[in-house]
Amino acid sequence: LKQLLQYVPTHLWDTGDFLKKLAAHSDQEDVPEGSIFFSIDVVNLYGSVPVNEALDAVAAKLDKHGKDIETFGLSKDDILNMLSQSLEDNVFSFNNKFYRQKLGLAMGNPCAPPLAILFLDQFEAKALEASSFKPAFLYRYIDDYAGLWTHGQQALDDFLAFLNSQHPTLSFTIEHSGDRQGVPFLD
Repeated sequence: LKQLLQYVPTHLWDTGDFLKKLAAHSDQEDVPEGSIFFSIDVVNLYGSVPVNEALDAVAAKLDKHGKDIETFGLSKDDILNMLSQSLEDNVFSFNNKFYRQKLGLAMGNPCAPPLAILFLDQFEAKALEASSFKPAFLYRYIDDYAGLWTHGQQALDDFLAFLNSQHPTLSFTIEHSGDRQGVPFLD
């Protein structure tokens, strides 16, 4: 699954990757006066990802890039079946009681981070396509976005409200430079 992440346009590998992409953007584009740097967090990402939609996102990436990665002889159906088996019927204990997870990806499952990244890739592509205004710069490390907004504070507020209206299980929060404070992101 990690091999597919190279085909996620907004994916960040680490802080160094972010700084490199930010520097490249700054070299290519002027940052207009009044631009707002922001970070958006997906609230409880792993617990909010519908398994079937995560599998759909993997299937779509495999359809497009499956020939470009090493699948160790597994077909797309093999991969999806194994993922489904590892994601369904997750059981955990809390206070000496056992529970079955009904929604989301299980924390600690090694498949969860790349699945969440691929799921959000599919979500954000659709959301950005439908949005009236788009960030001038947008990258994401798992569930934390960093971006540059050039359309004013009200449009940024509207963008957040728009994102929060696009999926029944996803919720987003934002912090931005509009109040002249720092913006938390990665390190």
